[in-house]
Amino acid sequence: MPYTDEGKNLMLEALRKAASHVGLHTAYPKEQNSEVPFGIYRRASISFALDGSGAMESNNKVLFEVPPNTRVRFVGFWDRAVGGILLAFDPLPTEMHFKGRGVAVLDLAHMDLNYYPQE
Repeated sequence: MPYTDEGKNLMLEALRKAASHVGLHTAYPKEQNSEVPFGIYRRASISFALDGSGAMESNNKVLFEVPPNTRVRFVGFWDRAVGGILLAFDPLPTEMHFKGRGVAVLDLAHMDLNYYPQE
């Protein structure tokens, strides 16, 4: 079902307020224990700006410390720094593999409600 820009912006505004943190996942985020284990890794704060056309982009670049032997495949958007609710997720365009301790950089996060299957 297609939504109007006004409807999409209303939904995104609620998501913008709720999705305060971003995390890294080694597998499909709905699978149990897919998030990179906490230790040197922690979720990072993130904020978004609406673009007015049913999409929004992050306002800040995010850095994560990543433990050795970690393969990152997805980012997840959470309502808390620890625990909480997974609100959205997206596969990375290219999987990241860290043989040693490293830093993952998320330059831009984009959420878009403009996609819908064509009839």
